[in-house]
Amino acid sequence: MTPHPDFAELFAVLNGPESPARVAWKGDVFRATTPRWMSRPYRLTGVGALLSGGRWNTRQLIPVVNFGTTAEVTFAEADSRNRRAGWTGPILPQTRVAFHVNLHALLDLTDPAVLKTLGVKRADLLQCEWQTEQNAGREPLTQALSRAAFETLGEGLIVPSARLINGVNLVVFPAHLHPASTLTVHAESHIPFVHGI
Repeated sequence: MTPHPDFAELFAVLNGPESPARVAWKGDVFRATTPRWMSRPYRLTGVGALLSGGRWNTRQLIPVVNFGTTAEVTFAEADSRNRRAGWTGPILPQTRVAFHVNLHALLDLTDPAVLKTLGVKRADLLQCEWQTEQNAGREPLTQALSRAAFETLGEGLIVPSARLINGVNLVVFPAHLHPASTLTVHAESHIPFVHGI
């Protein structure tokens, strides 16, 4: 994949003395995905996103786990993913689960001051045609931002939802969780085990 032309500059900002401070986020969040990726061995690995890529992660390079900060934004994102996959009729089964997270070092891309420091506009994030760019072998802006945050060892991102006005998502890098950070699932006993392959 051809790197985004602004990647080096984004990395330099996040790796330099003027880098925006990473922020903490604590509370309940929601996740919706096919049952195999919600099974206990897989749910917090980011392997599903790694295989397919997404708005906020480069395919076959960066594993991420995506959460919505409300059930409504989570469902809107999941339904959009279904439509992108071509499911116009009954959708494939999904498991929708609540988690409690306590994270310590997220780059907040909903903060106008952070976007200004990075030289990025909110509309650039929301209107990014990431899948078209990815399919053409080019790294989209949103993936470049995520990769810059990942390569500077952040825990993840706070990002605006492209599917629900004023919605907010968390994008977590499971490989970079701080020792004090936690992601705890609610109602573990009700989540079925499904083989991932």
